[in-house]
Amino acid sequence: MRDQRRRRACWLFLATVLLLPFFALGAPIGTAAVDVTQFRVRVLNAVQDSGVDVWLNDRKIGDNLAFRAITTYTGVPQNSYEVQVYAPGKTSRSDILVHVVVPFFAPNDYTVIVFGKVSDNTIAASVEPDANSIDGSGNTRVRFGNYLPNSGTVALATAGTNIVLGRAGFAVADRYTPIGAGAYNLFINNSESKVLAQGQISLAASTVVSIFLLAGTNDYPDPVLLVSVDAGAAVSQSTSTPPVGATATPIPAATSTPAPNLPTATPVPNAAPPASTALRNAYNRVPPVSNTATRRYFTETGHTLQNGFKRYWDTHGGVLAFGYPLTEEFSDSGACGCNPRTVQYFEKGRLEYYPEFRSTPAEVQVGPVGRDLLRFFGLG
Repeated sequence: MRDQRRRRACWLFLATVLLLPFFALGAPIGTAAVDVTQFRVRVLNAVQDSGVDVWLNDRKIGDNLAFRAITTYTGVPQNSYEVQVYAPGKTSRSDILVHVVVPFFAPNDYTVIVFGKVSDNTIAASVEPDANSIDGSGNTRVRFGNYLPNSGTVALATAGTNIVLGRAGFAVADRYTPIGAGAYNLFINNSESKVLAQGQISLAASTVVSIFLLAGTNDYPDPVLLVSVDAGAAVSQSTSTPPVGATATPIPAATSTPAPNLPTATPVPNAAPPASTALRNAYNRVPPVSNTATRRYFTETGHTLQNGFKRYWDTHGGVLAFGYPLTEEFSDSGACGCNPRTVQYFEKGRLEYYPEFRSTPAEVQVGPVGRDLLRFFGLG
């Protein structure tokens, strides 16, 4: 038994090294020296019908965490950990509600989001890398996460100015979007233009903020917005939007409020340059198709995954490692200007097809998204 544990630990360490490109996305903020041996992690409980205890191996990082509560960050040594979720006070392996092995890398920050319901056996956990860096532009960087069951893909935007701060399917946290500091009315609507939630918020300069869409209670099921200040100055928000870590007051449904059309995000200071035509075309949603052994359609993002990319996605961590597909396959040379090859973008990375290595383990490879992004902005 001891030898088996040693072998398992070796495989987990190897998996950690191989998956490093997907998780090296952010670092803790502070003027003091960063401990490069530790990462930071926090927990958000989006389980509608239960509190939770959350452990990393034998270390508890969420203690009797109430519905819609979010913890502060805890420093933990870099390693692969089994994320274990229990009902409060439970510790037996037979009582585990969720368990998944995840590699964590120092000095990055992560949020473990536990969601679903215990009563209908839909409880699950997602681990999101937090990019808590402040770039000096003075903007607020906002990330939108959707943990409202049965919501499909929804959009968070500002009323009036229609700046889109994120689009996310259920159990997905979108990318960070920069926006100028100021006071905003926010609303969230679905593909049928129904407003699911709304609230007011004042965003401070040089701040990183996560806004989560969560279910209400069983008695009051209207959705709520939970605002978390991840780095920088405190956020001022209206009473209709719950403060961080508090029991939220449900936001009244606004089905009668006309929802404005949501365009592609309005340019904001320091926004990314325009994407290529090929990338824009690949980003467009495609009509649903039937799933087969070699093809899968994701209603969460409106894209398909097939053939070699699907095999790689299925066998190398799936949604936990890569997230959902954000594009279809397309031919692209990337920011490196190299020979074009078939690629596909996902929420947490990019896959590339190498025909010269066909029928070998190197046929599909993880693309250097971070390096290309720096070159795209003239920094690499």
